[in-house]
Amino acid sequence: MIRIKILGSAAGIPTKKRFNTSIAITVDREVYLFDAGEPVSGLLVRNGIDWNKIKAIFISHLHSDHISGIPQLIQSMQLTKRKSLLPLFLPQGGIKVIKEYLKLLRLEQRFLPFKLKVSPLQPSFAKASEGKVYQDKKVKVSAFPTTHLLESYGFLIQAKGKKVLYSADIGVLSDIEGFDNLDLLIL
Repeated sequence: MIRIKILGSAAGIPTKKRFNTSIAITVDREVYLFDAGEPVSGLLVRNGIDWNKIKAIFISHLHSDHISGIPQLIQSMQLTKRKSLLPLFLPQGGIKVIKEYLKLLRLEQRFLPFKLKVSPLQPSFAKASEGKVYQDKKVKVSAFPTTHLLESYGFLIQAKGKKVLYSADIGVLSDIEGFDNLDLLIL
């Protein structure tokens, strides 16, 4: 079964009932997190989603409403003694910054009970159907560039014969054209 939980959709300005962007896609019991705006850790708890079951995190771009929850989420995983590998994919321009920030917070690799693998989103293709960023037994995630920022991406998620396209912020409508037979489009 595939479950999609939009944890936050308020973009840059949260309100009393809407929070910064984050989406949890659960395939069977595996969780994949797309964007991690604040307060993603609390929203996962509120929605009964175990952050230690997150298989991978994908950050579409480096605006704070999409990435600000990462440090607290990693700290929550540290304090609850997560053991399994955590792949974190984000635009190349954020790799050094996030690593330095985590170091400042004493959340760098040597203080974590799990392996944090930070990797750049640098798809060498124009459309998501031409390549993949991540794949396991449950899901395939492909990324494609959007025109929102110099380094911004959308994602095509394929699982159980279904196709979900997620693009956080787009520059122009043509960013998401050309994707056929989608089961769901999340903008």
